[in-house]
Amino acid sequence: MLHKAVSHLKSLQPVTRLRPRSLAAMAAAKPTIKVDVVSDVVCPWCYVGKRRLEKAMQQFEGKAQFDVHWLPFQLNPAAGPEAINKLQYYNDKFGPARTAQ
Repeated sequence: MLHKAVSHLKSLQPVTRLRPRSLAAMAAAKPTIKVDVVSDVVCPWCYVGKRRLEKAMQQFEGKAQFDVHWLPFQLNPAAGPEAINKLQYYNDKFGPARTAQ
């Protein structure tokens, strides 16, 4: 049995190994971080998030690359092009008690 195992091991072909990159080359390579942002241009919290993302990206400047994709989101897809009274809209959406706060 041992003889079979040894002859099997001898018949195996050596694995070609890829030469590892040098540590300097690995250190020089900047990782790419993909960021998908779903945002509405009229949303104030989306703007806050945009500014925080920009600040975070600045902290990694020179250490990483960023691939940012902006995707649209409508807070109110039923809104038409005409102007509306915001207070009336809030009353209709949230109720007068909450709007009064």
